[in-house]
Amino acid sequence: MKKLRVLLVDDEIMIREGFKKLFDWEAHECVVVGEAADGMEAITKIDEEQPDIVIMDINIPIINGLKVIQLSRVKYPSMAFVIVSEVKEKPVVKKERVITGITKYMKEHLSEEVSLHILSEEFHLNSQYISQLFKNEIGVNFLTYLTNIRMEHAKKLLLSTSLSIAEVSEQSGYGDYRVFTKVFKKSEGITPSQYRRDFLSH
Repeated sequence: MKKLRVLLVDDEIMIREGFKKLFDWEAHECVVVGEAADGMEAITKIDEEQPDIVIMDINIPIINGLKVIQLSRVKYPSMAFVIVSEVKEKPVVKKERVITGITKYMKEHLSEEVSLHILSEEFHLNSQYISQLFKNEIGVNFLTYLTNIRMEHAKKLLLSTSLSIAEVSEQSGYGDYRVFTKVFKKSEGITPSQYRRDFLSH
């Protein structure tokens, strides 16, 4: 019996590999003939391989999956398309990628105002969702994480530069150095000046 030819389309290599390993293609008289990571590549592979079945993630770059299906159905009306928008591993991969992007952004913009609202606009995500991500993926709430990275940055500046406390405060995202001093003391148990003095006296 002729095997059904299958094309896998997903922008995450881990998902494509998962499909290949977790599904017994042989038992279902199928064979994977190709893979594509974006819409443009999918259209090319469909033309090259002319598969019987295309397993398609609709959230792919360049041309989304629905558009690929629409264009391909005109040329290949008998081709079967299986839409996959939720695979068990995928939300985990996407969450990791989102939280990595957010924390990277925060570290790069420490001297500026950083809030859930700003992150929500920057990453086109609901601020409640971002807040939940911090609790679930990092284990602390957003404000605690922001304060921690600001304090780490401030400590580095206090020990490796001769910047004034007001300048360290500003570069760590605190416009008012008195607020900075208060937060620093709460976090470290001593004031920024004492922290610098104690280090230099050793």
